[in-house]
Amino acid sequence: MKNCGACGSIAPPITLDIIENALKNARFEMDGVVVRVALSPVIREQHDEFPMICNERGQMVVGQFGSYIPAIVEKFEGDINEGDVFVWNDPYACKGSISHNNDWCVMMPIFHEGTLVGFSSIFGHMVDVGGKEPMRRRAVARAEVRMAAATARILRELPKGDALATAQVAGIMAAKRTSELIPLCHPLPLTHVEVTLEVGEASVEIVASAETTAQTGVEMEALTAVTVAASEIRDGTRRPWALSWTRTPAGWRLSAAAPVLQ
Repeated sequence: MKNCGACGSIAPPITLDIIENALKNARFEMDGVVVRVALSPVIREQHDEFPMICNERGQMVVGQFGSYIPAIVEKFEGDINEGDVFVWNDPYACKGSISHNNDWCVMMPIFHEGTLVGFSSIFGHMVDVGGKEPMRRRAVARAEVRMAAATARILRELPKGDALATAQVAGIMAAKRTSELIPLCHPLPLTHVEVTLEVGEASVEIVASAETTAQTGVEMEALTAVTVAASEIRDGTRRPWALSWTRTPAGWRLSAAAPVLQ
């Protein structure tokens, strides 16, 4: 049996273990939700965010960084209500518990039957591009896929369908999801994406352009579009190796036909 602390009551060890693990699981779920929905690449890729559950005084009960909210709780003591949400990025407001203006903190009070019993909170490090003025930006990227001339002539009549149309759609879709594919790449509101494919005698030239009005460029979006479009051309024109067994004086031999794409 263990004393639970301030309340002075006695709790069995198994009860304390259940409570401890429930709090840990809640904290891990908070961590997972933030990583899944965050737009900041620093949070999505580097997991530079720290969820925390605190008691009613702002002292950490479960977390990994240490409490950064007691100063906020003290400042608003007596004026914290159910449904309130506190958001701040001022290192001085929390007595230096965070050290960067792009560390954003969010805190919500937890009430039980009208009584404040604790806080849930998290802070995450956002990449700062705030000093730049939004402006119209455009980037163009090119790629070339080389193949056998016979393959180039039948790109729209392949067993998998029209390889050119599929590659065009794949490139556009990829450009819109570049921040999910490239580590630390900012998600951008693209205003225009275009992917064109021109078939040569033994090749396909792919040109992708991307446009936005934002604080950073769209070079990665254009490069991602041509890369994925080229990969789709490669995938659409390949075929499984044709395997066959041949009997020879030395025994059975396995042979394979070369794929279409060269």
